[in-house]
Amino acid sequence: MPFNLNLLILFLTHMASTQTTPLSETEIERYVQWVDQLKVEHQLDRISYPNMSGCGGAVDGYYFNQKLVLIESIYNAELGFSSRKYYLEQDSFVKIIYHEHFADWDRYQADYPPDKFDFDASKMTYTDTLYSIFLAHPAVFYKTAGNHLISKNPEQPLLDRLLSCGQEMKNELHEVTDQADSLK
Repeated sequence: MPFNLNLLILFLTHMASTQTTPLSETEIERYVQWVDQLKVEHQLDRISYPNMSGCGGAVDGYYFNQKLVLIESIYNAELGFSSRKYYLEQDSFVKIIYHEHFADWDRYQADYPPDKFDFDASKMTYTDTLYSIFLAHPAVFYKTAGNHLISKNPEQPLLDRLLSCGQEMKNELHEVTDQADSLK
């Protein structure tokens, strides 16, 4: 896939401006596409947090011109996982994609009460929820399952947890880069 010069020009123009107002959803999506394209083309530098993040599990930071533009994390469990993508522009979060895929214990136990059945993982059903949050003005929130929109109503406690987690992972990645810089 060839590098999209239009996206690069848009990004560089945006970076050159000292914009203090939040980006629109459309501007954020263009920026996200640009970062994703750079990642596909291996034009971002990846730094991995060497430990498991208490908040995000395995964490990778992606840098363009020594600026953090993307954080990806995945936390795997025995019966599911969660993943997070944080897009950053000028050191601020602009978009979060949070994916939950966990065992639906309530439904399983209703269908197979533990006092009557032995556990059978092959009968487990799973939740599969994707949250796409644009930190625009105003913020835009999409909660989907499969290809179905469930809600556009912001879930403030979830957003607060995601932002706190993103900041924690950002700090963990800065620890790694600071250590690497001190060795030079």
